[in-house]
Amino acid sequence: MSFGYSIGDLIVVVQLANKVRRRFVDSPAQFRAISDEVKCLSNLLRDLDDMIPDRSLTQKHVVDLQDNLHACKNLLNDLDITLDKYQILDKSGPTHLSDKSRRIWKRLKWEPADIQELRARLASNVSLLNAFLGTIAISMTRATQAGVDRVTSHQVEQRHSQILDWLSPDDFSAQQTDLFRRHKEGTGQWLLNSHEFKLWLRGERPTLFCPGIPGAGKTMLTSLIVHNLQEMFGHDANVGIACIYCNFKRQADQMVDHLLASLLKGLLQGQINLPQDVELLYQRHKSRGSRPSITEWSDTIKAITRDWSRIFLVIDALDECTGAGTRSRLLKEIASLQDHVNMSFFATSRFIPDVLEEFNGQLMLEIRATDEDVSTYITDRMTELPAFVRRNSMLQEEIVSKITAAVDGMFLLAKLNLDSLSDKMTVKAVKVALQELPKGSKALDSAYKEALQRIESQKLGCQQLAKSIMSWIVCAQKQLTTPELRYALAIEDESSELDEDNLADLSEVVAVCAGLVVIDEKSDVVRLVHYTAQDFFGRTASVWAPFAEEMVAKSCLTYLSFGSVVESCCDFIARKGSTRAYDTLCRDNVLVRYAAYYWGYHAEKCWTDSLERRVLGFLEDNKRVTTYFEVTFDPRGPAIGRRREVTAVHLLAYLGLPTAMSRLLCEGHSPDPKATNGKTPLFYACCKGVGPIEVGQEEVVKLLLSQKGVDVNSVDDSGSTPLSMAAWYGREAIATSLLDHQDIQINVRNSLGQTAFVIAVETGHIKIAQILLERYDVGLLDFVAGEGSHLLKLAITKGDHTIVRLLRQKHNIELNCSAYPGSSDSDGRTVSMKSVEVGHHELVDLLLHPAEVQLSHHEHRQCRIDQDRRRSIEEVVVNAKPASRPRVTWRDAQTHEYTIATPHAEREGFMQSAPE
Repeated sequence: MSFGYSIGDLIVVVQLANKVRRRFVDSPAQFRAISDEVKCLSNLLRDLDDMIPDRSLTQKHVVDLQDNLHACKNLLNDLDITLDKYQILDKSGPTHLSDKSRRIWKRLKWEPADIQELRARLASNVSLLNAFLGTIAISMTRATQAGVDRVTSHQVEQRHSQILDWLSPDDFSAQQTDLFRRHKEGTGQWLLNSHEFKLWLRGERPTLFCPGIPGAGKTMLTSLIVHNLQEMFGHDANVGIACIYCNFKRQADQMVDHLLASLLKGLLQGQINLPQDVELLYQRHKSRGSRPSITEWSDTIKAITRDWSRIFLVIDALDECTGAGTRSRLLKEIASLQDHVNMSFFATSRFIPDVLEEFNGQLMLEIRATDEDVSTYITDRMTELPAFVRRNSMLQEEIVSKITAAVDGMFLLAKLNLDSLSDKMTVKAVKVALQELPKGSKALDSAYKEALQRIESQKLGCQQLAKSIMSWIVCAQKQLTTPELRYALAIEDESSELDEDNLADLSEVVAVCAGLVVIDEKSDVVRLVHYTAQDFFGRTASVWAPFAEEMVAKSCLTYLSFGSVVESCCDFIARKGSTRAYDTLCRDNVLVRYAAYYWGYHAEKCWTDSLERRVLGFLEDNKRVTTYFEVTFDPRGPAIGRRREVTAVHLLAYLGLPTAMSRLLCEGHSPDPKATNGKTPLFYACCKGVGPIEVGQEEVVKLLLSQKGVDVNSVDDSGSTPLSMAAWYGREAIATSLLDHQDIQINVRNSLGQTAFVIAVETGHIKIAQILLERYDVGLLDFVAGEGSHLLKLAITKGDHTIVRLLRQKHNIELNCSAYPGSSDSDGRTVSMKSVEVGHHELVDLLLHPAEVQLSHHEHRQCRIDQDRRRSIEEVVVNAKPASRPRVTWRDAQTHEYTIATPHAEREGFMQSAPE
């Protein structure tokens, strides 16, 4: 057989086998054994013929098949020749033309020597073919299983990714990659070698706090520590590593619940399988469209990490987490985590008194740029200076020594000072600049002023481009991606469509910004070099870019007026609810999300007569109003079946634009129109906004409540009210404004029978529930929230200690009374047992007080329970503090009595035997 297998080779051998097999028809008995063996070989070859054409064979399989077919062919040819000795043609010939000639057997005895060798070869070929078919079958099975495994693995990865994205959109791993990529090798070793860091790394001290002056290099050193931890422990599945980089531009995403969600996501990114606790959390909230409470996030982290050997949490720039009470509450939750799991916590911050107070008594190490690190950094970047500097070693030494002496521990200042030399063309010019390097507390401001002067010394076109770039970055209310800024710069005011010939390559144009603008490649974000640059250029914008806000506002309105963008949004609305509809919209129209959310915010900050005309003209188009309302309000939500018809007042209420709202109301627009779903503008002002929009929404609520004809108790198609919306979204300031209205009704029930208070408890918005419970007569005791669970169990499930305490105090809810939530539910579980089941052991002290507590409602304080329930009760008791641990007595099925008691129970007189 020639080298290179073909299907024809197999067919030839199969046909030959069939020919030889037919020659044994009517053979004498002495040929029966070899006839059966030929039949077996023929069947195997046919099986091979059926299997091989549809299979891809490996090179080894092809070689084995060639060898087998070659052997079979030779054997069958030899057998065919041998049979000629024992058969002759029938001399009588065919009786009809259609009859074929046939062979008849000679009447002579066959020679054993002729057949013996052929039978041995037949047996060998049958054996080899069987083995070959077995190998092919195994390969087929493995391939099939591999295919199934690939599909399953893909599905698991998809599910994994879907849940991680739901946990948090933040991707700090990408930011970590970008930051460490810019780290200069050899710098920062002093921190890793310090006594304090080694104590923390060994676990001897759980917290290491590293404050530092602005620009000291805290963020770069944080990236070094994260990289170091990943190198040391990244292979260990029982060690979790999570990092969070706080940013002044992300205040809306830096609420406590968001940060805990990011922490959970970071811990899970290194895990192959997601824990069941996370799956259950996702299923519970995804189906309801809600988000977990702070307590739920914290408890989930505790549940999934309780068996891990170590957790490392690294947070950079805590001082840039400035939301009201956010930082303090976050540190409180981290302390709680450290009480439950083996967590090592590292944090950086500027020297802010409030932050320093939070870490009082903790291990502390100041971060400063060392002279050695600064020298290494400058030397490494010397190649970026003009050629005459690179040729002059003495000048290089002077540059290193002068800049190192001037920066006084600020890495950022070293960068800015080095950048300031890039346009110097003579040795004298460099030396003069070195003599004038800024120093002291105002050094950064001086360096930024010098950078601005360099921008303004460029040609007019470069000046304008640089200021446009910086205006967008400084004014933007979130970090802009590279595509977003690229398209923003390409917008020509009042044009009808975007001209793609106007799109610039950002990697080239940022060169006109004097080193002040940085592109993070991995996270695809464009930003200023440091938050101090944002602070400086924000403070001085009225000098270097007095019309920046107006330019951004008009650019957003122009972009949203492009016909192609409007049509894309209409197509999105038609497909709203599908998984990728919103992603597709934002991919094809990269600036639509930012422009739709923030055009009004920028307009409100610089309201002028010309801008007012543009805004009112934009709002006159009802198609645009309705379209952009759908794009901004719950864009990833479920399909609604039809366009939700709203007015301009609805849109302004949701976007939180009180100035624009006042102008519309002055022109006669109704303050209380109803959309097609029955919602008035007041409803949408109570919803969850994005970033600074929420502040505007609070002002809009006050404005609307001051208008005649606005119904504070308006009911939509689902029976909801503005107050229940505020409770659902956790809008405390708005809820307070609504509750201060003289006509407010707090016990209105929606179509599910829920009041605002019940919604607040279910969604974990404790402060709103607390306000309602303390200030008003909340109707709740007749409310049962599904499957026999009362409100107290809802609060326990959410881990809301405050609500549990208030319910027990104000409404005198006793655990031993069957009419109240203290009694057992339909499956016999009490709230005490429920608290253990959901992992909230901290609530046991609230629930098991006083010392005599029935854990399952039964006369004589006695429980007949199964072994699982007994263990559950034991866990309740064991997890209670010793001072409040109760006496519990029950009997099992074998009437063995079990008693758990404490000295506290004895003192209170509860040590009594259970009745027989």
